[in-house]
Amino acid sequence: MSIFSSIKKSLFSNDFIFNSFKRIVKHDKTKYNMDFFEKNKYNKYLNDSFFKYENTTFYYYINTSVKSVYSKHLVDNISISYSDVVNKSLNSILNGNTDEKFVKFIHRYFDKIKKEIELKTNDVNNEIIKSVNNFFESSANDFKDALQRILFINQLLWQTGHRLNGLGRLDLTLNDIYTKSNISKEDAKGLIKDFLTVLHKDYYYKSNELKGDTGQIIIIGGLNPDGSYFSNDLSYLFIEAVKELYLPDPKTLLRVSEKLPNDLLKLGIDSIKTGCGSPLLSNDDIIIDKLVEIGYTKEDASNYATSACWEPLCDGKSFEQNNIADLNFVQPLNKLLDEKTSFDNFNGLVDEYLKYLKTDIESTINEINSKEIAYDPLISSFISNCVEDKKDISKGGAKYNNYGVLTSGLGNLIDSLINIKLLVFDTSKYNLVQLIDAMNNNFLDENIYNDLKSNNLKYGSDDELVIELTNKIIDYTNNEFAKYNNKFGGIFRFGLSSPNYIKSSSKIKASLDGRKDYMPFNVHISSTGNISYTEIINFASKLHYGIRNVNGNVCDLIVAPSIIDNNYDKFLSFIKIAIKQGFFQIQFNVLDSKTLIEAKNNPDKFKNLIVRVWGFSAYFIELPENYQDLLIRRAIQSELAS
Repeated sequence: MSIFSSIKKSLFSNDFIFNSFKRIVKHDKTKYNMDFFEKNKYNKYLNDSFFKYENTTFYYYINTSVKSVYSKHLVDNISISYSDVVNKSLNSILNGNTDEKFVKFIHRYFDKIKKEIELKTNDVNNEIIKSVNNFFESSANDFKDALQRILFINQLLWQTGHRLNGLGRLDLTLNDIYTKSNISKEDAKGLIKDFLTVLHKDYYYKSNELKGDTGQIIIIGGLNPDGSYFSNDLSYLFIEAVKELYLPDPKTLLRVSEKLPNDLLKLGIDSIKTGCGSPLLSNDDIIIDKLVEIGYTKEDASNYATSACWEPLCDGKSFEQNNIADLNFVQPLNKLLDEKTSFDNFNGLVDEYLKYLKTDIESTINEINSKEIAYDPLISSFISNCVEDKKDISKGGAKYNNYGVLTSGLGNLIDSLINIKLLVFDTSKYNLVQLIDAMNNNFLDENIYNDLKSNNLKYGSDDELVIELTNKIIDYTNNEFAKYNNKFGGIFRFGLSSPNYIKSSSKIKASLDGRKDYMPFNVHISSTGNISYTEIINFASKLHYGIRNVNGNVCDLIVAPSIIDNNYDKFLSFIKIAIKQGFFQIQFNVLDSKTLIEAKNNPDKFKNLIVRVWGFSAYFIELPENYQDLLIRRAIQSELAS
C-alpha cells in the first residue's frame, strides 16, 4: 500500500482533508513520520532540521516540511494543563511517566534546542537558554519565561501531529507569575503581541480543514466556583493585543456573565467591531450549571475551556473528543419521505421521523466506539489524572472521558417540518406527494418552491410552534444520547453547531425547507428568514440545553459595521440583555455584503479582510468560493432583516 493510500485509509478518510493534504504535499514537498508514538520512533525528531532558530523574542520553530500521521485516532482538539507547564518543573511533570524512551527523547529534544540557540550568542538567546535549563528544574522565573515555556510545549504538540491545539485560560494560568514579575502593562502587552505573532507564524501548516482552522483559542475571564467573576490585567491585555494585531489567529473566547465587568465587555465589543472575529462570547450563567449536570464538579465546570471552536471541556483534565462525529438532522427526513408518503397527521409524521433519527444516532455511536485511540505519552504528561494514575490518555486516564458529536441541518429540518405542517396538514394546499416530487426534481416547480421559501415561520422565530417543535427534536436527541456510554465510561454529548454546514450538505439532495440540491445548510443557530437579532436570541434562550446538549450551541449573527458604530450603546445593551435571557454562546461576523462582493471580485485589494467561519477566523480571499458565496448571501439577508 502506498503512503498516500495508508494516510487516506487511516487518518484522512475525510475527502476534503485528504485533498488539502495532497495540495500541501505538492506545493511544500511535505515528508511524513507515520505513527510516531505508536512505534516509538522518537529519534526521527532529533534531526537538526527540527531545531532551526530565527532570532526573535521567543524560540519557536516547527519544521513545516514534516507532518506526522497515525493509523489510530490521535487525541487532539483539547487544552492541556498549561498551568503545569508554567508552575511546575519539567522533571516533576515527567517523573510519573513510565515510558523511559519518551522521557529521554524530551531531554534530548531540549538539548538540541539549546545547541541551536547557542550558535547565535546574544542577550536574548542567553535568556532562552536559561529558560530551557530552568524549565527542567523549577517553575517559571517570570512572565516572559512563562510564555516561552508555553511555546516550547505548543511547538512540540504541533510537530508530533496533534491538531487543533487550544491554549486554555491564559489570563488565569499566567496570573500569579504576571503579578510576581512586577512588569508594566505596556511591557506585558508587548510580550503578548510577540507571543501571539509567533503562534500565528505557521498559520497555514497548522490549519486543519480550511485555512485558519487551527484551534488556537485563548479563553478569557469567567465565573469562579464561588460565583464571583475572575478577570485581571491579562484579560484586557490579551483582547487588546488580538484587536491591535488584527490577525485571524490565535483567537479569543470571552466567558461572559451578568457579573462581567462592563469595561471588559466593552473591550470585547471593540475587538469584535474590528471584524477580526474575536472574541466569541460564551455564557457562564448557563454553561457551568449544565456541565455540572453531566458530571463535572463545580470547580472543574467553573474552569472550563473549549475545544477548537466552542465546545466546553475542562482545562487540563479532559480527553473530550468533541468533534469526533457529525449528526445530520436532514438526512433521516429525506430517507423517510423516500420510503413513505402517507401519514394520518403531522404528529404521526414527526414520530416516524424520530425513528429514522434514532437509527442514525445509533449508527453514529457505533462508528465512534469503533475508533481506536493512539498511545500518547506527550499529551498524557499534561493531563492531571493521567499523571496521578500513571495511565495514558488512550486508556481512559483523563478525569473526563466524554465524546462530543456536532450536528448540522437542524434549522433546515425544522423549516421543512413546518412547511409540511402548514402546506399539507393545515391548509391542504398541496399533498405530500406533490411536495416530495417537487423536491426530487430540485424544485423545478417554481410555485411550490416559492411557497416553501415564503413561509414566515422559520427556525429562529420566537414562535410557540417553532420552539415547541425544535425542543421536541432536541429532547428526543438528548434522551437517545443519554442511553449510551463510551468504552471509557464517558458520555456522548451533542451540540447545535457544526462546521459541516457545507461539507455535510454537499452530499444531501434538496430538502423541503426550499434548499436545493447540495446547497449549504443553515449556519449554527441562525435563520434564513427576515428575523431580527433580538428574536433569534429570544428563540435561542428558550431551547433546552442540558442532559447531553452541551457540546456547543452557537448563535451566529452577521452585523454590518455601521450598526455597531451608529448604535454602540444599544448594541452594548443588546448583549447585556442577551446574557440575562440565557443564550449559550454567540459569535459575530462584522461585515457588509458590498465589501464581500468587492473582495471576491478584486481579491488583491482585500488581502487582509478577515471573516468569521465556523468558530474561527480566516482571510476571506483564501476561502473556497462556496464559503465566500454563503457569507455574501447571509450578509445580504442580514441587511434586509435589519
